[in-house]
Amino acid sequence: MARGVFRADITVIGAKRVKAALKIRERRMKRVPRAASKAWGELAAKTMRSIAPRDQGELIAAIQAEPVVQTPKGDAGVWVGPGGRTSNKKGRPYEGHVEYGTSRTPEQPYARPTARIMAKRGPKIVADAAREALR
Repeated sequence: MARGVFRADITVIGAKRVKAALKIRERRMKRVPRAASKAWGELAAKTMRSIAPRDQGELIAAIQAEPVVQTPKGDAGVWVGPGGRTSNKKGRPYEGHVEYGTSRTPEQPYARPTARIMAKRGPKIVADAAREALR
């Protein structure tokens, strides 16, 4: 050996356990996006239902949280709202008319206030859901 060169073999005790624990953690990490978006969506739908005008029973019943398909990268999302499940006498969706009003009816916003509320509360909901998914 050349002068000043040092060689050492290191054995890590418990390496198999560490590898196994990392694999478990990796599987749990894959659950985080779906769990977080589900928790956020459920709260957003509940909030939106509570804000929607009471005289719009069909609208309140139509508000749902639907998961968006999880991608191979692990992205997940959720869509919240009535989604065209409401219709007037002519069979046309009317949730936009309730939110923004028409020339005959005043606006009764429910989606925009929900978005503002969820912007404030959402990060904590997502963090809590992620923490729970990792347990």
